[in-house]
Amino acid sequence: MPLATDRIAAFVRASVTIRLIENLRSEAFASLPDRAVTVHLWASRGPVCSITAGRDGGRAADRARGWPSLVLYFPRPIDLVRVLSGTRGRVVPIPTGLRFARAGASFRALTGQLTAAFADDQTRPRMLLLATLFALEQVARHDPYVAARLARIPHGTIMVTMANTRALIVRDANGLSVRAGQTTGDGVEASANAELEFADTDTALALLTGKISAAIALAERRVLLHGRIPMIQNLFPIIDRVGVYLRSAS
Repeated sequence: MPLATDRIAAFVRASVTIRLIENLRSEAFASLPDRAVTVHLWASRGPVCSITAGRDGGRAADRARGWPSLVLYFPRPIDLVRVLSGTRGRVVPIPTGLRFARAGASFRALTGQLTAAFADDQTRPRMLLLATLFALEQVARHDPYVAARLARIPHGTIMVTMANTRALIVRDANGLSVRAGQTTGDGVEASANAELEFADTDTALALLTGKISAAIALAERRVLLHGRIPMIQNLFPIIDRVGVYLRSAS
């Protein structure tokens, strides 16, 4: 990939990874130590972000937040993309605290839980939907093509609903951001200007993996739109663009 694409892909992959960890079910953190540890991900000419995790759960940040026990340094953006995608890439662990070994073990355990969640038929649709939405936020921030498309979406909120998963896309003067809840009643406002509703998890999987197009899903009423429809219609070309970066390591 060109360097600019590598860089955007690194922002996407880093943010998606730490935010999906943050949104893992509580049992995924049960084996971690009581005292939380912090790991920073740092790619040269790319993102710097952090994940703090312990038995009580995880907290992600798209910046270097808190003093880390371990920094994972990636010489090139594509190295971060490859390593976090489970393929070969260069990473340099830099101990920055006495608990660096525990921080490394905790990060490996949580990425393993992430892999398991994607492999599980019950949890994969939710994880794939959240991955797409978190990636959408980063692509809207860093890709000039998407920035131009984003200008067509009026300010407001879009609710995305699939089974027991609900997420809110906020479009405002700062761009686009995503807030996710564990269930339809958790942590996300019930009211929105528009709503994108998947009829079932199979539809979400098919659309998000490119097996069916948005046009077909809409025609077959497998995806339902409510409220300010143009807000949602302008999202679909951006979601197609997101797939380029999510598949960039393969």
